[in-house]
Amino acid sequence: MKNTPKLLVSSLLVGLLSTINTTAIAQSAIAPFVAQSPSNSSTDAVVKRLQGRWEVEDPSSGEKLIWIFTQEGELFMVLPYGEGTR
Repeated sequence: MKNTPKLLVSSLLVGLLSTINTTAIAQSAIAPFVAQSPSNSSTDAVVKRLQGRWEVEDPSSGEKLIWIFTQEGELFMVLPYGEGTR
């Protein structure tokens, strides 16, 4: 009696798979290992290029949004200051 729900779910799953004409392919549980390169020089170059102050202007409203990327990897967003803001 304890296996009845599991058997029912398994039967429904097999029935659904057979009606939609899909084959089920079992995959190994262990993913293949991909070696990582020890150098992050390309990542470091991108980080260095992004550092500093970046300004974007909204074409419809003309408001400016400022992004500041620091050497520590922090990002600050400076929102526009308008009359209705505090």
